[in-house]
Amino acid sequence: MSADLMPQIQELTDAVAEFQAQYTKYSEQNVNSAGSRARKALMAAKKSINSLRKTILEEQKVAKAEKKAEKKDEKKAEKKDDDAAAADEEKTGKKGKQGKKGKTEE
Repeated sequence: MSADLMPQIQELTDAVAEFQAQYTKYSEQNVNSAGSRARKALMAAKKSINSLRKTILEEQKVAKAEKKAEKKDEKKAEKKDDDAAAADEEKTGKKGKQGKKGKTEE
């Protein structure tokens, strides 16, 4: 979990705690204004949740793109090594010439 999510997680935790306190006041003491504050706390929690979801999705997209780029770089390096090896074989003449029937002649 990245550190930049901690403030958002704390906001969500605070909103849920506020909801619980206000809902308890509303349900046990019949304080109507506490019901309004409870709804407000739920809306804050919803906003925090949506923000967290977007942040996590963005992190996943970035990680996926980095992984894909890394694989692409590995394939390029592998191809470069293969090309260099083929060039070395041609220079040193280790690879024999093929005859008419595909057999190697030396």
